Amino acid sequence: MEKFVGCCKEEVCDKENDIIFPMLARYPTNTASTPVAFGAFSLEVAMDAPIAEGRFPLVMISHGSAGSCLAHRALGMYLAQNGFVAGMIGHPFNNRHNNELQYTLQKMSYRPRHLRMAIDAVCAHAQFKNHVAQENVAITGHSVGGYTALALAGGAPHTHALAALCQKSTRG
Repeated sequence: MEKFVGCCKEEVCDKENDIIFPMLARYPTNTASTPVAFGAFSLEVAMDAPIAEGRFPLVMISHGSAGSCLAHRALGMYLAQNGFVAGMIGHPFNNRHNNELQYTLQKMSYRPRHLRMAIDAVCAHAQFKNHVAQENVAITGHSVGGYTALALAGGAPHTHALAALCQKSTRG
């Protein structure tokens, strides 16, 4: 039996900081997938298709510095094909289009905050709220995306070295 993947594009709003950032959600569906262009990439998805019946664990994927929500597109597809909802955000001001926060401590506080907001958005979304097993949420990431996952899970980073690196990079 073929496993189809639904996909929807959402925007998440950080009202406190007046920031809106993109999120892609991939999920199991019974609607046939077709090739859909996402910039330079083509993915086999059913855009805005209804989610399959059932409750599915949520996995949030955090890209590395200067990445995008498509950086881990194969992982997102695999997860959706195997019974997960996969959420992938484009971290604001630390992505391939705008990386102005690359060497800042602000990036380190924004990333976990925005990932938490994205989890809340998926869980509250009309299409997903009755299908996401909110007690089964996982987070994964690469590079600073790994930091983001650990920080959101309660890790307490030692930022002294990072602060020194940020100060050094701004001095030239």
